[in-house]
Formats: sequence, C-alpha cells, structure tokens
Amino acid sequence: MVSKLSEQTKIHGKEHALEDEIIIIPENHDSGFNEYMNSKICKVYEKLRTRKRISECHLELTYPKPDSHEYFFSVFKEAPDHHAKDGRFCGLFTIDVSSYINEFNSEAFSNLISYIRDQLTNTTILLVVSTDNPAKASGIIQRAEKLGFIASLLPMPTADRVLDYAKGLVGDEDRVDSRRTELINAIEGAGFEVVEDIAKALATRTRITFRSNSSDTGKRFGY
Repeated sequence: MVSKLSEQTKIHGKEHALEDEIIIIPENHDSGFNEYMNSKICKVYEKLRTRKRISECHLELTYPKPDSHEYFFSVFKEAPDHHAKDGRFCGLFTIDVSSYINEFNSEAFSNLISYIRDQLTNTTILLVVSTDNPAKASGIIQRAEKLGFIASLLPMPTADRVLDYAKGLVGDEDRVDSRRTELINAIEGAGFEVVEDIAKALATRTRITFRSNSSDTGKRFGY
C-alpha cells in the first residue's frame, strides 16, 4: 500500500503508538497526519482488547481557546464519556491545542493537563499543534516533554516525495517520469493535497493546476 509517511516516521509512530504524544503538523497542507493518527488508533485499540467498536475508542476535539467561557471547557471535559456508549471512554483522545502555541503556561492549559492526568483512564493522548512554522512550537513542545509527552513532527513533504506518492497511486511510472520536471515545479510548496490534481492532469494530459489552501480550510487540525 502506498504511504505518505517515510519509513523513519512509520517506525517512530509504531514505537511510540501507546504513549502520550504531541505532534506538530503543517497548518495548511497535508503531510500525512491522518495516516499517522490512524496507525496510532489501531495500536491503541489492539492493546485495549475491548468489545467496543474502534470508532467508539477514538475522539477528536479542539480544546477551547484560553479566553473561552467556562461552559465550553465543561462541555469539552464531558465529551469523552458522552462519546462512549457505556459512558466510560477508553482509547485515543486527539486534541487540537494549536491555540496554545503561545499560551502553554496559561491556567487553561494547566487545567487540560490536570484533567488528562486525573480524570482520564485507559486513554492515550495525542496533542496536535498546527503551524507552518514548527520553530514557533518549541515552547509548547518543551512543556509537553517535561510532562512526559513524546514529541513528533510531520514536516511538509518535498515535491519529490509528493510526486513519488502520486506515482504509486496512478500506477503509471513512465507517464509521471515523462512530466516530472514540469510537475515538480508546479507542486513546489504544496503537500499531498495536490495528488488528485496530479492524477487528473496526467489522465487528461493537461497542465497541472491545484487549489491554494488558506488558513480556513474547513478541516480539523489544520489540514
């Protein structure tokens, strides 16, 4: 099966799948986060040995912004058990904490950590920070590491890597290689979100055009 993840990333993910983790991903591009997260879900679910369905053992939420009303924090904290049909959540809890990239010393972030430690059992945590400048996340990474989280990074894929992934999906290496220079130049600075556009351009023998992403993509966790 064609993968968006490098072998090194896949090994890292498997080795730390059962650990609490903070991961930095691009804000506006696809670097393979869904694939990485799904791999972690499968490992966590396998360890649980539960009769629950796998969908019941994974929850994705955005942690309320620091200045949010207390009501929204309460709703967030009640969500895991509401998600579980038997009222007892277990599994992987994926939490977007991008709003805390500069607020990791705030009371709200400390409350999140206390909630995770004191109220969640049989639960693996995946904190997600979406930013196109990973250096800006150094503070929140250091804070998370001191709390026992493993730090991971899914960087922007190179144009060569995106094209190789597209080649695997299209299944026509000669056609891709014949237009490689053109395609590389066209997709420079983009992520795996342009793969469909590459396939369409190859199928119709037209020039590649792809949609540019803005900060408002409508998708969870940045991309």
